[in-house]
Amino acid sequence: MSIAEKIAGLKELFALGTKLSDLKSGLRLVRHRATGKVGDHSYAGEMEKLRSVVDRLGFKSGTAVDIAAADGVNQSCTLWLYRDRGWDGLAVECGEVNFSLLAYAYEGFSDVRLARCKVTPPTVVALLQGNYIGQE
Repeated sequence: MSIAEKIAGLKELFALGTKLSDLKSGLRLVRHRATGKVGDHSYAGEMEKLRSVVDRLGFKSGTAVDIAAADGVNQSCTLWLYRDRGWDGLAVECGEVNFSLLAYAYEGFSDVRLARCKVTPPTVVALLQGNYIGQE
């Protein structure tokens, strides 16, 4: 599917009543995926701190879990682990629009499972077990 087709799909979401801010977020996502730029998309620079710790500890592979993943790009601390390092993992988002954008953004990450659900302390263990996180 071409970038133009993907943009057309995002515009269809807008036509179905999606908020303008969600469309703008989706268009930024398309641009990000098209350019493949590696940058810090985290909220307050957490990604660079995480990258520093991962590199210092010598982790070459692993499993990352992102609860409240939003669209998977904007404010993400885990995208680089999945995209640049090839880690497996789980990305969880409750919101309908953000989950749709997340699924679109992560369509090429075959080792990252997605879940659309609300996560609470009583449900987190079952969520992780149900997605084979921590089970070898």
